[in-house]
Amino acid sequence: MAQYGGKYPYHRYLIGVIAPALAWPTVFLPLDYALLVQFVGFVGMYFADSQATTWGWAPRWYMTYRFILTFVVGACMIMTLIGRGQVRCLPC
Repeated sequence: MAQYGGKYPYHRYLIGVIAPALAWPTVFLPLDYALLVQFVGFVGMYFADSQATTWGWAPRWYMTYRFILTFVVGACMIMTLIGRGQVRCLPC
């Protein structure tokens, strides 16, 4: 990603800073709500990164990495909610 260092630095920096800034207040929410809000945030950031890649702000391979990251984190959050009994799985 070094070749992208000089192109659109502020746009990329803004996307990278806004996500954690919006996520920090979720530490004050009850766990179940926090996980749900963070899940929605991760999926939202996936779509934002997808758009940024389309605009050429990131290399194409980044979306493969981002998809895997979003899938693993989202699955962990959903499994946590299921384990806590807040979301019912179909066979249960």
